[in-house]
Amino acid sequence: MNSDFICLESSEIKALLTPIGASLRSLFVKDKRGNWRDVVLGYETQEEYKTNPGSLGAVVGRYASRIGNARFELCGTTYTLDKNDGRNCLHSGFNRYETRVFHLVSKTHNKAVFQLKSPHGDQGFPGNAIIRVSYTIIDDCSLRIDYYAEADRETVFNLTNHSYFQLDGHGAGDIKGHSLILDSSEYIVFDEEGIPTGELRKVEDSIYDFRKARSLDHDYDNCFVLNNEKDKKWTEEGPENWNKPCAILSSKDGSIVMEVFTNSPIMVLYTGQYLNVKGGKDGANYGPGQGICLETEGYPDAMNQPGFPLEIYGPSNNFSSYTILRFSRKR
Repeated sequence: MNSDFICLESSEIKALLTPIGASLRSLFVKDKRGNWRDVVLGYETQEEYKTNPGSLGAVVGRYASRIGNARFELCGTTYTLDKNDGRNCLHSGFNRYETRVFHLVSKTHNKAVFQLKSPHGDQGFPGNAIIRVSYTIIDDCSLRIDYYAEADRETVFNLTNHSYFQLDGHGAGDIKGHSLILDSSEYIVFDEEGIPTGELRKVEDSIYDFRKARSLDHDYDNCFVLNNEKDKKWTEEGPENWNKPCAILSSKDGSIVMEVFTNSPIMVLYTGQYLNVKGGKDGANYGPGQGICLETEGYPDAMNQPGFPLEIYGPSNNFSSYTILRFSRKR
């Protein structure tokens, strides 16, 4: 493995990280034969993460997804953002967290903590903010990602990780044939620009119904409302103390299963139809449909959607969320 990257490891998982974008570069898990398999898309060198046009493995912030008309009002003040997606703002604009260098706060054999300071007005958002992201290997077969943010005035946060998964191996081609279960009964309807209309639509009798295992044979770029209760709590004590996963992804060959746990209300399912990365890890090229994103986050464009829940953060209310990726293999 590339020694330039930060390594976390257990007997069942090895993760390679870089402070650039606090990005997950590699995630090695074992297949049914006990062979290591790298299941996330990434670049060969750290230098390539300084541009990272595909946002591979990176932390997205301050506010993930699209914000309509690149503006919003908060506490009586209007804030203007970058128009980097037509007239809208995507993943907070041009000066992306994905290409910034986070400070490595601490590192052990199974945990790394990164921090980024974001000044008032950064990307157009209010408040001097401190963002922390930690990666932790727990119970030997799970990777936990924790997000924490604080600010000195009222603001918004919506942090996520933009890893593309390919459970057959990062260079194995398209993800069609992967199977997905998603604990969601509703999805968000978008307009032609990818901005929410405010409507939630039932998944029943549609290609968006993943309540039972469905093969990923269509292109998806959708936000699903998860059926998790707001008071769900998971600890680091082990899977016997976790509630049911919000998503279960299985490899095409059926040998690797990834369960996703989160306290976030939304999951973005994106099947990478716009992927176009030349010269990834091990010389692999990543074309359309060769990776799947399962992004756990808050409601998109919630500042401009009266029907969507929006939590305002500030001096007395810090942001925190987490996602757990738990792997198992058929023997």
